[in-house]
Amino acid sequence: MSAEQQQQFDSKELLADIDYINQANKYEIGRIRNSIRQRMAEAANSNEVIETIINEVSAELGQLKSSVDMTDKALNAIRKHQTTTLMGQASKAGSGDVFARRFTARQLAGTKNMLPVETVEGGARISWSGSEPEIRFSFDLDRRDVLEMQMHLFCVMRKNYARNMKVFIDGNRVKHWNAIRGSSFVIACKLPVTNQTTETEVCIVLPGTVSPSDISDSPDTRKLGIAISEIRFDKPMGALSRLLMKLRVK
Repeated sequence: MSAEQQQQFDSKELLADIDYINQANKYEIGRIRNSIRQRMAEAANSNEVIETIINEVSAELGQLKSSVDMTDKALNAIRKHQTTTLMGQASKAGSGDVFARRFTARQLAGTKNMLPVETVEGGARISWSGSEPEIRFSFDLDRRDVLEMQMHLFCVMRKNYARNMKVFIDGNRVKHWNAIRGSSFVIACKLPVTNQTTETEVCIVLPGTVSPSDISDSPDTRKLGIAISEIRFDKPMGALSRLLMKLRVK
């Protein structure tokens, strides 16, 4: 993908993120308004209940204001820098400098503790991690410049798996963050710069695994962890792009 095509693609994703955030804020405002009406109707003339409602609503409005402030920050940055150059911006030296490595579920399947590829609704291909909490991958990467890993997940067996997993690069634990990119839930982290130009080991340690049959009516008795659709390595995203991705998780 050329630098221009990448910018067009990322601009569309950026606009989709902004629309998502705005819609989420509008929904939250409507929910609070309806909640106030309902609680006030139930409270009748009880001053004590009304005071409780006021305190609860104040707390909810404070959380909403935080989300709105973050959205405003993102929008102001967009107005300043222009949408078409915000995300996925390639080096000005030309499209030949764009770096991206993509490993699909088909490539990841077969790795120890990764199950065979499955095709899910919508035609997406995924690979589940198996019964062991630990998953290890080896990638051929040039680490002489800063890289960012984005692990795109289709599903997690428990919500806390994404938040509480541990990520190790060549045996060293690195900080990771959760975000939304398009329709994917993403686990992202930066890879430390080294002179390494060959294999890089990525280790993911989950809090545990669980069988679908243990937590739902599913007949699936396999012990599973996370379903991965792909893993990407690319130049780090800008601060604004990361902010928008994190906003969608909230």
